[in-house]
Amino acid sequence: GGAQAAMLLAQIEFSQAKHAEGLKALEPYQTARAAGAALPAIWSLTADGQLGLGQAVAAAASYQRAAESTKLAGTRAVLQAKAARALMAAGRDQEARVIWERLAADPDAAVVKNEAEIRLGELATKPAGKS
Repeated sequence: GGAQAAMLLAQIEFSQAKHAEGLKALEPYQTARAAGAALPAIWSLTADGQLGLGQAVAAAASYQRAAESTKLAGTRAVLQAKAARALMAAGRDQEARVIWERLAADPDAAVVKNEAEIRLGELATKPAGKS
């Protein structure tokens, strides 16, 4: 229904670098009532658009909302990894580290375990100060 159409429109807008317009199309569907089963995809796409606008911290929050709204453990892990990447892009290394540590230790997050361990290694060798 409407959520699917909004996601398609947003993807088209994003592909034309019209991120603000794409985000506007998604806004009415950012609730479980409006989006139904599409809610995780709506929030993930919202985060993609926010990244396109250089809003990495907002994108991380949206990826977290997407992760919280899915019942699928593997999908949740992938979305949490996207949140951690966005936090790293924003220089929020400490917040990213917390997510990566949780993912590295979570048996349900096997799909991102290798990346989590690599990112933790990168963060460990990074000079302190940024966080």
